[in-house]
Amino acid sequence: MNISLWVVAGLVSRDGCLPIEGPNIRAIDLASRLPAFAQIAADTTFALAPNYGVRRDISGQTLARWARGGSFDPICLYRVSATTHLNWPQEIAAELRRAFTLDVASESVKLEEAQIAPGPGGALSLPKHGLTYDDRSKCYLWRGKLGAATLRLRFAWNYRVSRLAAARALLIGQKLTAADFSTVELPWVPSSERPLATVDAAFGQVLRRSLPKNTIFLESHLAAAPAIEAGDAVDLVSRYGKAAIHVPAIARTNARVGDPLTVSTLEDHRILRVVATGPGTAEIAKPNSRKTE
Repeated sequence: MNISLWVVAGLVSRDGCLPIEGPNIRAIDLASRLPAFAQIAADTTFALAPNYGVRRDISGQTLARWARGGSFDPICLYRVSATTHLNWPQEIAAELRRAFTLDVASESVKLEEAQIAPGPGGALSLPKHGLTYDDRSKCYLWRGKLGAATLRLRFAWNYRVSRLAAARALLIGQKLTAADFSTVELPWVPSSERPLATVDAAFGQVLRRSLPKNTIFLESHLAAAPAIEAGDAVDLVSRYGKAAIHVPAIARTNARVGDPLTVSTLEDHRILRVVATGPGTAEIAKPNSRKTE
């Protein structure tokens, strides 16, 4: 697990630096690395601590002056934000339950890295749209806020779900049957698209676009099947006031109710552009009437 703080100029290196939590550099802060300071009263204050996430180098001469004698090698200090002490797996699990209504145990979440902007922090905010999944690293990345500070959390979480997928390559406009579906297990991925829940929900519908094999079915992939298909017999109606003329025709294209439809009349084989009104029925659209001024 790597928890890092950064400033505007970039990520701050903390390798080998001594962490300080308070606003001042005190004897107790230095005693863990420099035994000579354990002989000084713990609350003795020497200087202000650096800002959050900022490295400060202390020379050997300065340390000798603070300790009133002795010889010291230079050291570096950095100030730890209180937010680095949050139980991140627990916080992530709670946000996953709240935002996505998922059954998540904090023990199943493994934090890989937390990057927190310098500052005292504030309320934790992890929006749904800030969560993504990287298939290469098999990790999730959640961008959010701690108060006004930017936050990035990278974590592993072994949560898998079953999804309906295309058993073979499928073509646009194709009606689906049970043989077109397979079930696959894969990591849960946040998405604004709703996956197809059941095979039954697809019956009577057609594909809006072609799907390669193994594509996960989404509700947005499906549309209502056409009321009229090419080759169907069509009762073509032409209305004039209360009168209606019925002409037999053959559909040349597919159409849902309200869609334009191309038909060929049986009697004189005229090609007409009409409007589908129901299964096997269509009407000749009336021209827009204009008033003569």
